[in-house]
Amino acid sequence: MITIKHLFKSFKQGKVDFKVLDDLDMTIKEGKMTAIMGRSGAGKTTLLNILCGLCRMDSGEYYFQGKPIDLSTSSKADKFRNQNFGIITQQPSLLNDYTVYENIALPLEYQKIAKKDIEKIVTETAQELSIDEKLEQYPDELSGGQLQRVSIARALCQNPSIILADEPTGSLDSAAEIEIVELFKKLNGLGKTIVIITHSSFIASYCDEVITIKDGKAFT
Repeated sequence: MITIKHLFKSFKQGKVDFKVLDDLDMTIKEGKMTAIMGRSGAGKTTLLNILCGLCRMDSGEYYFQGKPIDLSTSSKADKFRNQNFGIITQQPSLLNDYTVYENIALPLEYQKIAKKDIEKIVTETAQELSIDEKLEQYPDELSGGQLQRVSIARALCQNPSIILADEPTGSLDSAAEIEIVELFKKLNGLGKTIVIITHSSFIASYCDEVITIKDGKAFT
């Protein structure tokens, strides 16, 4: 589904270029659940941001569904990301003065989807994730696991080809971690391609593939 070849990425620290990803090659297989692991600072989040067009590579080749992808401008990157990716972060970026329903519906409203269609999509997605009884509540009334379910629902309602999750259980207790990783496994079983950045060997054990980032390169 995704193939990366000869990816280089560096950042400036003062007058010095700090190389993060160094001639990295990797493949994300369609329909698989893949963990990306590595020590802190190895470049995992940078790689994730490059995959969805939030960060530009210095050089390299990017293929999606076998076709080369041009992410050289913000408009091209935004279009590619919005059409293909659902993104989930460690701390759900929900609006506290919006209800759960309103938080999930927000990206659909930006797309100017009809109100009745938004209601159907949000309701069905919430039911699938077992948060339909929470739709009229506010984020500060929910547990950590429930908040992450809302974040996942917001990503899913856009029907992405790939779900990218950056340390999605990093701030959760062990019970909530099990709850969320089993939810990802369920979604994967329904055909979603899922990529998870994690330090957790427990989460990695649920995945079909594990890619380790070390010294700027990817190892399987």
